[in-house]
Amino acid sequence: MTGPDDAKSRIEQLKTEINHHNYRYHVLDSPEVSDAEYDDLMRELKRLEEEYPQFLTPDSPTQRVGAEPLPAFGVVEHPQPMLSLGNVFSNEELLAWYTRTVKLVGNAQFDFVGEHKYDGLAVALTYENGQLVTGATRGDGLRGENITQNLKTIRSIPLSVPRDAPPRFEVRGEVYLSRTGFHKLNEERAAEGLSLFANPRNAAAGSVRQLDSRITARRPLDIFIYMLGWAEGKTIPDTHWETMEWLKTLGFKVNPNNRRLKNIEEVEEYYKTWEEQRESLQYEADGIVIKINQRNLHTELGDAVCPHRGPRREARPVRWRQSWNRHEGMGRVCALLDKPLEVGHPARTHQALRPRFDQSIQTDDDCPPRHDTPLSRPSYTYYCQLPGGRQLSLG
Repeated sequence: MTGPDDAKSRIEQLKTEINHHNYRYHVLDSPEVSDAEYDDLMRELKRLEEEYPQFLTPDSPTQRVGAEPLPAFGVVEHPQPMLSLGNVFSNEELLAWYTRTVKLVGNAQFDFVGEHKYDGLAVALTYENGQLVTGATRGDGLRGENITQNLKTIRSIPLSVPRDAPPRFEVRGEVYLSRTGFHKLNEERAAEGLSLFANPRNAAAGSVRQLDSRITARRPLDIFIYMLGWAEGKTIPDTHWETMEWLKTLGFKVNPNNRRLKNIEEVEEYYKTWEEQRESLQYEADGIVIKINQRNLHTELGDAVCPHRGPRREARPVRWRQSWNRHEGMGRVCALLDKPLEVGHPARTHQALRPRFDQSIQTDDDCPPRHDTPLSRPSYTYYCQLPGGRQLSLG
């Protein structure tokens, strides 16, 4: 190096090269260099940034390793609510949802996109002028926790995006631990005499909610982006499928098991395929999510009406996407969701039940307490389907 100009040029070159290799390894699962070669590039970049700190930027790959512990998480207001999913548990309930949807949209033609329902933690990532500026949990749907520093340690999350991206936009995704990563993490905790995580979902939730992001950085977290939250200053594709394909070109990791489905029969086949393959997947998935592909119908369909007295203080479920869960006969302990869902009859609102591992239960000894506690909600009658057709009623 002959001076600052050469150093700046080399730093930019190294950042581009390292980001390329991160994308190849963590998003495409197709590395082009060995771990040793990658480490050499990182060491060179870190050395140059230490020697020329004026060229250190927030999107540098060296900034993923974790920062000093935070005193507490801040609160992030979601510009658009992170709405919940309605649930169906049978072909009959799926067809009932489909029939209601057809009536609501009239003569409009639509198809579907099928996705796996991951057993992880939903987050929102906001980008401004090409840089990741905020990462937040779903929280109560209207407000979440600011966990930006922790999310920056996940290598499949781009710290910057190409210049042709919108000036401001948000993507939403699910942070998860692979089955292999979960077992490895528990083996390490057992060797250290620490309590074990109950399941990958709890492990992922506990990992991203650490006040010390250096702990998060040591855990093999990953993410799948599942939708565009909102965007400003750029025209967005007309369909959800095309939007997800576009997000892939910006460097985001999208599940290759997503499928475009022409009709409700293909939805049923997609569910059967998932059920046959679920145990061989690299991640936990407890159902599928069906989304209407045409984005203009999302606005037209809106969210479900959940009538109750007093002001609304929670995010409602949407009508244009539905979760089909594998529920009956699994013999899992069920717990109440902290949000109302429309199931079955459109004029009645029930509380949905899902397996206990879908709840945000903290089992990590070093995980901080939750700050986004559920808000007050109306009471309903709750049902949980047990093995053998027995039904447990709570409420």
